[in-house]
Amino acid sequence: MTPLRSMVCVGILGAHHIPVSGIMADEPSIRLMVDTDLDQVFSLIDQENWGWEFHEIRRIFALDTRNSIVAEINGEIVGLITLINFGKTAFIVHVIVKEGWRKKRLGARMMRDALQNLDSLDVDNVELHAMPDVAEFYTQFGFKRVEEISFFCKHPGTSGQQNTVDATSDAEFRLLDLEETLSMSECQSRMMGFHESDFQYAMKTDPPEYPVARLVGSSVTAMLIARKGSELNPLGPWFMNHPDKKTARAMLRSAIARLPDRRTDVGISTSNELAKDIFLDEGFSLMTEGVVRVSRSARAVSPFPRELLAIGHLGVI
Repeated sequence: MTPLRSMVCVGILGAHHIPVSGIMADEPSIRLMVDTDLDQVFSLIDQENWGWEFHEIRRIFALDTRNSIVAEINGEIVGLITLINFGKTAFIVHVIVKEGWRKKRLGARMMRDALQNLDSLDVDNVELHAMPDVAEFYTQFGFKRVEEISFFCKHPGTSGQQNTVDATSDAEFRLLDLEETLSMSECQSRMMGFHESDFQYAMKTDPPEYPVARLVGSSVTAMLIARKGSELNPLGPWFMNHPDKKTARAMLRSAIARLPDRRTDVGISTSNELAKDIFLDEGFSLMTEGVVRVSRSARAVSPFPRELLAIGHLGVI
């Protein structure tokens, strides 16, 4: 199976340290992640064989330099949580404890401290994608199961079912500039159930290389965000008003044609059969299923709608 790969500190953090009560001298201390930690952070993530690239870890840190944390003892990082606070919504990307330090409540300590900090910043929704065997761990912190997520990938040279798509001109699909992309914030956030300001923050902080839109007249009726990586290209989020398979497949082809010729990854809501059919028909193969989307929220969180054909690679984006 191909590996899964699938984000102003104030008050309580002090000088890059999160206070933890009752910690013995021979236990790891928990502090904010800093730029000089990234080599060790990537090494620990890479040991899990999830397929993450170093530049992606740097991108996550660049999106939010003030909330990811590490557990450290004698200069060695033995645990970490990477996360992105988009404003009202935060997405936890990694929760890792090094072998030898597991089953010692280190993961629980890190989660409590990370969530305490987010609560102090008035974040009202924290989400993450958990592997099925550890999803139960997060319930003790108030997380609730929302839905299951499936991940698909397409390798270079893999073709789709050519004979099932009518000829559709790529002329109806074009790239949006940043201002146009930001103008879609209300629609995108409504589809995903996040705050509009979260999406705007993400787009301004990390503008996508290929925001492909479908236009009907002067109206954008669909938008697919595609990005390029050094080894793979992540797709999503992707929304389409009144989605149909023919138009969606043509739009997907238009987006992929703009990307470097390397593996392309995407995540979808497992219950979205239309999205599943679209990606399978276009030559994608199932990579991982049963990943659990969980949420700790002050508001109601619903499964993603049928119109959302692909989810964000890092939660909101």
